[in-house]
Amino acid sequence: NATHRSLPQGKTILDLFEEQAALTPEATAMVFEQTIITYRQLNELANQLSHYLLQQHHIQPEDLTGIHLQRSEWVVIAILAVLKAGGAYVPADPQYPQERIDYIFSDARCKVVIDQAILDDFNSKRDLYSSRNLQCSLQPAQLAYVIYTSGSTGKPKGVMITHHSVYAFIKWCQRHFSDADVDIVFAATSVCFDLSIFEIFFPLATGKPFRLLENALAIPAYLKAHRKVLLNTVPSVVGALLRDGADLSTVSVLNMAGEPVPAGYIAQLDLNRMQVWNLYGPSEDTTYSTVYRIQPGSPVLIGTPIDNTRVYILGAATQLLPIGVAGEICLGGDGLAKGYLNNPALTAEKFIPDPFRPGERIYKTGDLGRWTSEGNIEFLGRKDEQVKIRGYRIEPGEIEYCLQTYPRVTDAVVTAKTNQAGEKELAAYLVAKEPLDVAAIKEHLSGRLPSYMLPGHYVQMDALPLNANGKVDKKRLPDPEGISLEKRQLYVAPRNETELRLANIWQDIL
Repeated sequence: NATHRSLPQGKTILDLFEEQAALTPEATAMVFEQTIITYRQLNELANQLSHYLLQQHHIQPEDLTGIHLQRSEWVVIAILAVLKAGGAYVPADPQYPQERIDYIFSDARCKVVIDQAILDDFNSKRDLYSSRNLQCSLQPAQLAYVIYTSGSTGKPKGVMITHHSVYAFIKWCQRHFSDADVDIVFAATSVCFDLSIFEIFFPLATGKPFRLLENALAIPAYLKAHRKVLLNTVPSVVGALLRDGADLSTVSVLNMAGEPVPAGYIAQLDLNRMQVWNLYGPSEDTTYSTVYRIQPGSPVLIGTPIDNTRVYILGAATQLLPIGVAGEICLGGDGLAKGYLNNPALTAEKFIPDPFRPGERIYKTGDLGRWTSEGNIEFLGRKDEQVKIRGYRIEPGEIEYCLQTYPRVTDAVVTAKTNQAGEKELAAYLVAKEPLDVAAIKEHLSGRLPSYMLPGHYVQMDALPLNANGKVDKKRLPDPEGISLEKRQLYVAPRNETELRLANIWQDIL
């Protein structure tokens, strides 16, 4: 934990971006599809939108400002504009169910939500607003953003991150990747997830361009268009790229984060040609907390703390555990979140006083790990029920809550199961007095949960298995393969020429 590095006082990520914009104004900052935006253009557009927000919506310091835009260059411009005005941005993906979007903006009590209507109004009068940098004096302790993550109580929870935490993280990024041979960064992660903080602000603070992609599915289409790509994504995306035979020869740096990295993926990567990093960290500690370079023949560990971050492996009594002994991973340092928005009880439960540094706090991750004799950390899974599927942090309790609101379901439990390909999938076990219709259940969930939280299997049972304490014994839940409700759906053969042709087309494609 000897990770201390001095940082300039009173600085924010906006200082890093504006300094870079002044240094390389005509260099490319961002590319989206066929649109190329220079540092000067990006800075000036963000300044104009920021002046608009101040004059039209009277944004005050730390005012929570929603962002609800289809993915384009304007998402990034809006983020910068909110920060320049002194506000904190709260993103919600337009692909989310409306109920979840409404909850996020309601819980955050957003002063204004930047949507397409507001952008249209701004663009109709853009020339009325100055393109010069604002003189808003940001304080490092001010909120920069609130990102909502899955919540165990059935509702997502907002993680509050300050400018100081983001600045400290990006300064580490600058130092750590200063020698990386990179020409461009791919930004494929939704701004609703904190991997996007790296993908947007690391390149903007270092003078490198980034290509904003619609999503991870678009990565293969652009790999050959660039040389020396830094790809920052979740292992599941890398697995899909490998299965599809994507040409990764232009990727010089590969960051994987968000979930454990399967050893089978590593065996397919050229570790001598490209740098492959395993990065670990929760949203509550500003994106990444530890880092480990995966070398040929090495185990897949999560490594050592990044700058100004402390990692403790603690026992049940918050005591330090010896090398090799498993315990809860607890984090401290500059990246620590302010807490959970409008949830002081959960904040007090998860962010506790640092037993070793009076006056400071640590975050209890709920993850298990242990120190190796070489000084790295080995990740050992979850302490509680939280799981990660394809990089998304998911509380099964939130899905269970939604399932239990379905009229005919009397009880429900959701767990992660490993399929034959070695990947985790969500499986829902349901108790009901009459046969359940999977299509209707999926429709019910789709109106309340994002697609990545929908179970892949639905198994109906007469009763859930219980242990001696009367709790659901998840170890006794049957494997969903072959018994899920989807298997019971009757097959309907093509009934006419059109359906037959469609069936043949899909057969060829799939």
